[in-house]
Amino acid sequence: MATQIRRTDDYGANMARCGAAMPCVVCGRAVRSARAPMIHVNYLWRAITDDEYRLAPEDSQGCWPIGPDCLRRHPELRPYCGPVAG
Repeated sequence: MATQIRRTDDYGANMARCGAAMPCVVCGRAVRSARAPMIHVNYLWRAITDDEYRLAPEDSQGCWPIGPDCLRRHPELRPYCGPVAG
């Protein structure tokens, strides 16, 4: 079952500052680690499993990294973490 990702209030401002780095799915800050876990996100900004993606691939917004601090603060997202980026 998909889990809603709650973005931080400063997500947009953080994302604008992250430059060429990938933004964290939760806070929008740059994730510079090539080993960051990835989370598949749908158009409702919910973390989805591979099985949920296969049921509705047209709803995908792609895979986004999650920073280590955000993953510690949001352990409910850990089951949705896929292979690392890079």
